[in-house]
Amino acid sequence: MNTPEQVLDQWEMRRKLSRWRWASLLFFSTLLLMSLSNWGVFDHKTPVYGSYIARVQLEGAIISDQGIVEHFKSIADNHNVKAVFVHINSPGGAAVGGEMLYKALREVSAQKPVVALLDDIAASAGYMVALGADRIVAHRTTLTGSIGALIYSVNFQELAEKLGVKAETFKSSPFKALPNPLESTTPEVQHLMYETVWDVYQTFFTMVHERRNMSVEDLAKVADGRVMTGNQAFAAGLVDELGGEEVAMQWLISQNKIATQMPIYDVDYGSDDTEYHRLLKPIAAIAKGTYAAYRMTLGGVW
Repeated sequence: MNTPEQVLDQWEMRRKLSRWRWASLLFFSTLLLMSLSNWGVFDHKTPVYGSYIARVQLEGAIISDQGIVEHFKSIADNHNVKAVFVHINSPGGAAVGGEMLYKALREVSAQKPVVALLDDIAASAGYMVALGADRIVAHRTTLTGSIGALIYSVNFQELAEKLGVKAETFKSSPFKALPNPLESTTPEVQHLMYETVWDVYQTFFTMVHERRNMSVEDLAKVADGRVMTGNQAFAAGLVDELGGEEVAMQWLISQNKIATQMPIYDVDYGSDDTEYHRLLKPIAAIAKGTYAAYRMTLGGVW
């Protein structure tokens, strides 16, 4: 049987540990709130729930990237996303990459309105991507257009001859691996290369013709590879409006019944924009830490 002194000592120990318990809960609750804030749960860039407009940034050279295509598919399937703003700031790139993103935007458009916003530059493949949107908005000084196709080829034959370098090529057919930078380009090879470039150009031309509802004659006047300002592109019929997100928002409100105060969130490629992901991950981490602290400090008391 414990003595009165031992009983008092035990109660004092329990009282102190109880204080530690509540202090620990307060500490980890504060840490949880800080974590949620850092993870963006309480800001206006990373949604957890509710309807919103998704803002996607496409910057730099356009390349074929299946990951970006899958990103747009996830946006299309997200029932909380009611519309999409795609900011394009690209000088162009690969035709295949432009075609893939064009098709990706068309798939998103089948479920919700998409607006392409042309920033500093949206030319060549950058403009091809914009064609996939339901609405194209450019700034007055945006550089866009450059409807065309090209293949670069550098020839070092004369330099190689001066250096005493002679190229020997063994191939299965005469047109394999041509043009060759160490051989002269024959008229036949030039003709084949022009045919290839022309076929890509025709594909691009047809996309503009169909999406912009322009006559072949009017389109041919500006689809010669020229770069245009936003003002010029608007006058030519290549863009719908001049302005920025405020203009795009007015179109969404008037034509697509989008709420005036609907928030806009950044959901760029590579970000964690799946529903509740940003909420559940920090909660799970804090819960794990809280349980570990409980086991170390309080587990043997209660």
